[in-house]
Amino acid sequence: MQNIKTNKYESPQDLYDKMVNDKIKDSVAEVFKLCYKISTETQSDVFFDYAPHVKWITIRIFLNSWGYNTHHDEEIGIKVDNNLDNLHGIEDIICKLQKLYNRGRRK
Repeated sequence: MQNIKTNKYESPQDLYDKMVNDKIKDSVAEVFKLCYKISTETQSDVFFDYAPHVKWITIRIFLNSWGYNTHHDEEIGIKVDNNLDNLHGIEDIICKLQKLYNRGRRK
């Protein structure tokens, strides 16, 4: 009998779940990258927190930089589980951060 290798993601649902999960991972990495770029290349500071036990990220935006006893201007939290609605939410965060970066970029 010939040994045939099978993909561990055999069903269409498994393939779909893997695709969404991979896209969420890439999108979360993009959020982190933008937080770093904003904080190092603009006057704003953006804090990125990840809570892996609940699959949750929190972004805190300080438009005029962080300082002792300053309060963030905006806080965004979203679940980063394998859910298409959450993927759309992460993409919205990417758009918001990209606009903040483009507005505040130091020349």
